[in-house]
Amino acid sequence: MKKRSLRFVYPVVILLLLFAAILFLAYDLKNIPLESPPIKEKSQTSNEVILEGQLDVIVVDDFENKHSWNEYYLNLDGKDIRKLDITNTPEYKNIEPGTKIRVSGTTDKTKKELRAKSITKVEQELSYGKNQLTEENVYFSPIDDSSVLGEKKIVAVLVNFADDQSQPISIQQAQDRLFNSNRSLASYMSEVSYGKMNLTGQVYGWFTSSLTQSEASEYPFPTIKEVITYLDPVVYFPDVDYVMIIYGPHLNTSWAGSADLGKRKVQTWDGESYLGVTLINDNLNYFSNGNTLGGIPIHELGHNIGLYHANNLECGDVSIANNCISDVYGDMFDIMGSHQPGVWGQFNGFHKSKIGWLNSENIIEVNGIVNQDFTIYPIELPGSQLKMLKIDTPYFNYSVEYRKPIGFDKGFDKFYNAQNVMSFVEEVYDGALVHIDLFNLGDTQLIDMSPHHGTDLFDMRLDNQVAVLRPGQIFSDSSRGLSITTLEAADNYLKVHIKYELPCIDSDNGINYTIKGNLSYNPLPNGSYQYTVWDSCSGNKNVFERYCDANGAPKDTTYTCPINCLNGACTNQPKCIDSDNGINYNVKGILQYNLLSNGAYQYSVTDSCSGNKNVFERYCDANGAPKDITYTCPINCLNGACTNQPKCIDSDGGLSYNVKGKLNYNLLSNGSYQYTVWDGCTGVSSVFERYCDANGATQSTTYTCPYGCSNGACKQQQVLGCSDSDGGLDYFTQGTIQYGQIINGNYQYSANDICLGNTLIESTCNGINPQSNYYECSNGCSNGACSPIDSTGLAVITDCLSGKSIAEVSWNGNLPLGLWIMINQGFTPNGNDYYAKAFPTTNNAVIPTGFVSRSQITVNNGALQPVPELVLQQGNQYAIWIWDGSKNSRAATFAAATCSQVCGGDHQPCCGTDSDSINVRCPRVSISSSSYCEASTNLCRPGPVN
Repeated sequence: MKKRSLRFVYPVVILLLLFAAILFLAYDLKNIPLESPPIKEKSQTSNEVILEGQLDVIVVDDFENKHSWNEYYLNLDGKDIRKLDITNTPEYKNIEPGTKIRVSGTTDKTKKELRAKSITKVEQELSYGKNQLTEENVYFSPIDDSSVLGEKKIVAVLVNFADDQSQPISIQQAQDRLFNSNRSLASYMSEVSYGKMNLTGQVYGWFTSSLTQSEASEYPFPTIKEVITYLDPVVYFPDVDYVMIIYGPHLNTSWAGSADLGKRKVQTWDGESYLGVTLINDNLNYFSNGNTLGGIPIHELGHNIGLYHANNLECGDVSIANNCISDVYGDMFDIMGSHQPGVWGQFNGFHKSKIGWLNSENIIEVNGIVNQDFTIYPIELPGSQLKMLKIDTPYFNYSVEYRKPIGFDKGFDKFYNAQNVMSFVEEVYDGALVHIDLFNLGDTQLIDMSPHHGTDLFDMRLDNQVAVLRPGQIFSDSSRGLSITTLEAADNYLKVHIKYELPCIDSDNGINYTIKGNLSYNPLPNGSYQYTVWDSCSGNKNVFERYCDANGAPKDTTYTCPINCLNGACTNQPKCIDSDNGINYNVKGILQYNLLSNGAYQYSVTDSCSGNKNVFERYCDANGAPKDITYTCPINCLNGACTNQPKCIDSDGGLSYNVKGKLNYNLLSNGSYQYTVWDGCTGVSSVFERYCDANGATQSTTYTCPYGCSNGACKQQQVLGCSDSDGGLDYFTQGTIQYGQIINGNYQYSANDICLGNTLIESTCNGINPQSNYYECSNGCSNGACSPIDSTGLAVITDCLSGKSIAEVSWNGNLPLGLWIMINQGFTPNGNDYYAKAFPTTNNAVIPTGFVSRSQITVNNGALQPVPELVLQQGNQYAIWIWDGSKNSRAATFAAATCSQVCGGDHQPCCGTDSDSINVRCPRVSISSSSYCEASTNLCRPGPVN
């Protein structure tokens, strides 16, 4: 796993902590969904809704009480998660996790729970792409082979709690049990997948949750969110497939583990990722031994890769019947069921085939009429040999496989009684294991070939151990015409005989109104069936559906289709189709109606125009019958639809004598115009102006132009002017002048200030005329302006500074503590207003150009914008006045006079006197000064500044 550089991580972590603190104040982490406006929510009353989102399924395992349940959630765009009550919607069983669904139902006042009345799939193109874990941003991905093949990475986190920070195992112990030892999670996955899945990873911790044990027991979402936030700075999530959260202190709950079915879509610092999340509530110690791993992490990771449970079919004293129950975790031969200490059975054939670890060369599918011997090889061994028979029967499938004491399948022959005394059951490897794929969304059921009725846990476990079909034994399912006989169980192969004579076969697998099926029944000795019949339509609405009952007898029923019956099946194809979806005057539609048995339509007609204004609109009514209506378009009808395209278009927008316009008129059915004409001059003084009237008809008029006519438009009166962007003679700013005739607000010509060596050609306006001025720059010329003079010393404002300067003014005396100002660039820290005044005498004060009060200054990112530069004029005195609304307001002055004082230091004035000690510092001036203070001395030097 890649880690970010520390230079990147530390500042980001600090920002993340600040951001997390804000989120903590804003949201209650104990709530699963964060409230936000619902997505696609339609409501007739306060609690009736129709919502679309993705189906999330989380499996929760209570092994001790042999109880498992699924939690269902509807994710609305990741912003709103609702717990889904599917009690009244059995159709959910046909929907895979990660599927986009539409739910009609009722929601509670908190909008956190949704009781579904109906659930339907929403057709979509699902994304399996790369994929912040937050509980408000969760999706699940459907399972595909690519999610369990190749190198897969897992991140494990050891977690304790605010009220119990114990650490029952070390990080190294966890690393060994998960990845390093020969009995680790990684070793198991490599062996069982025949090397097709290579699991690597890293353990992190210990991480202390902000939750207490009791709070974390309520539901895992807050813990998951905290863990992803904890990992985000050090884990590159696009490289990660699974996250395993291992609780050190055991939660006070009955469940030992839970897992996503598939992967959830999360948003991290690295972008979107798909992660399968598991929670382990036993700190890796359940049935563990030394540095080996308990079976729970393997079981829960099995759910992440798409597997359900391996159960036992309990039928009492018989192997198969119509009233059997599924014993949860009852299959001891598959880790997705139960397991003994240190014995983790390989996934069964159904499970391996589902995730692509068994492929077509390892499986033979048996259907139709079969009477044949087959040789099967141990499922533990890699290679291309046959490892599974799959027998297709009505309603479910059978599988046949062979187990031997190889690798993780060693130890099935050990039996522990109630006193934990071990004995051996020799026959456990001496025959075929037979499963069916019945119940739930994918649970498998082990068939017990030596059944006896018992209720004691250990008695049932022993019964499970002798579930194999040993040589000479025959298993029979007479209602399906199937028998399986084990002929030989050798060390490296198994021979079985399959006889399959299903009395009735239905190609659409029972009552299925949406597929045309064929029914074959009464098998003949030659392997064919005496009769074959097909589902059919009775009229346009009813389907005559044929099927086989539980005893293999042919049956039929008549069903009225919601829309239509077509070619022996209900169809969503309507009797009438309108391409513009009903009455739509602005689109030319095609109407097809009178649906034929082959799915085609007998008739096809289109919308059309009736004259220039009326459209003849065709549509389907609620019963699928063709209808039509005539409508008068507001503007025009063109090619079977109303159009906003006018009959006449004038490029200059009507009567516009100063613009030469183009007129297009007489609109044709293809959207073009038949005629195009232009405005023109009649002689030298009149314009012939064409335009469209209110009805779209062409009109024209002749107009006498005040200044004459040229090129189809009236000439305009000449207006001359000149404008300078830098306001005149400004040698330190590059300006642009615009001059000449003004046409539509634009000047005819323009010119920029330019440099010729150290000479500046400064362009200015002399009235309405342009003028060029030549100025020698003392510090060089660049980019159309003189370069400013920089000084490492301190220059003072003296001798009639007529240019632009920056001065820092500090105050002493009786002003309130902390008030200060920087002329042209500063602000008062405590928010007081300030003003600057300039006056030739004390009785004639003026505000100098460019200086403003604080109330006129805007705020940018929390700081005041710099005020404009102050222009000092020759012969004036200057005063700075700070007003804080109290009697302590003071004014002070300094004069632009010849420097006569000795410098008192870098920040002392060369000139200017005041009882309040105004200090003036000029780090940069744009013109020469007659004197300046030498840096770090008390000397006042003559200018100019170099």
